[in-house]
Amino acid sequence: MQINQPHLSMLMLATLLSRFELRAPVVDETRIAGNYDVKLEWLSANARPDAPDGPSIFTAVKEQLGLQLEAKKGPVQVLVISYR
Repeated sequence: MQINQPHLSMLMLATLLSRFELRAPVVDETRIAGNYDVKLEWLSANARPDAPDGPSIFTAVKEQLGLQLEAKKGPVQVLVISYR
């Protein structure tokens, strides 16, 4: 998988990682302002067995962007849609 996006904020990067790969909330704690040209390539956890080798999302973020994804527990805002 890849993200190749000019003018991307850290908040939007966190949102994309959350939606496309991790399927869990990703919170931006970098305190880095501004927009950046982001090119990130990794092997999806859902890739087929015959897919070419590549780094995990955690390795790719660290090596290609100089950032680190950390698993943490904390309060998370949740929206619930119900049917009545």
